[in-house]
Amino acid sequence: MSRSDKRKGMPEVQFVRRKNQKHLRLRLKSDKVIVSAPRHCSKKVMMQFLKENEDWIQEHLREIRMKRVRIEQKLDEHKGELLLRGQWKPVKISPLNGASPTAIFREREEHIELHTNFNGLSSIPHDLLEQFYRKLAKREIPDLCKKWGTSMPVSYNRIYIRSQRTKWGSCSGKKNLSFNWRLMKCPLLVTNYLVVHELCHLKEFNHSKAFWSLVEHYFPQQEQARKWIDENEDLIFRDLWIR
Repeated sequence: MSRSDKRKGMPEVQFVRRKNQKHLRLRLKSDKVIVSAPRHCSKKVMMQFLKENEDWIQEHLREIRMKRVRIEQKLDEHKGELLLRGQWKPVKISPLNGASPTAIFREREEHIELHTNFNGLSSIPHDLLEQFYRKLAKREIPDLCKKWGTSMPVSYNRIYIRSQRTKWGSCSGKKNLSFNWRLMKCPLLVTNYLVVHELCHLKEFNHSKAFWSLVEHYFPQQEQARKWIDENEDLIFRDLWIR
């Protein structure tokens, strides 16, 4: 159940009640504040919780907006380039004849070829760009899983390439692994770390101390990889907030 409200000086506020939630929580987006609460919590209590946290909300909304400005500035600096395995690669465009709009990407050593009848890289629909990254992910991530799975060793069933909105990857109770196609934008250090992370869940299906010790054992560079994620995650997931 959810309801929306408008408050002076605030973006849209969404009130959500959840069956299994025990405490009041706040979640921020640049254009929305989400107040979630246990199922039987009253609207009055949720409104009071919102009011008590208005200063904190405004401060963090400013930080989110400033971060997005910095991301747009960075993208302007790399106009005409695509982020691939942590590196910005120039895109060389060749015109393509044909009635149906299309875009064909081919990775080369120093650049990316784009054959298209669209008017430049910025006009390529997101789904066509996503297809390029997905094809790479479907080819490269299973190979990494096989390599690490053999050396650890662990066994798994199926591997899926998905478009999770908040996750880099996941491991199911049926030993199926899922990875976000956006990993193809990340350095190999990060992709390897996240593969090891999910494979370790096959041994420890939690985020306990034992799990993190296991990750550290197999991937001692995990702190370096997590630091890169913290610094670049908003850039990598930027396509979700421009649609």
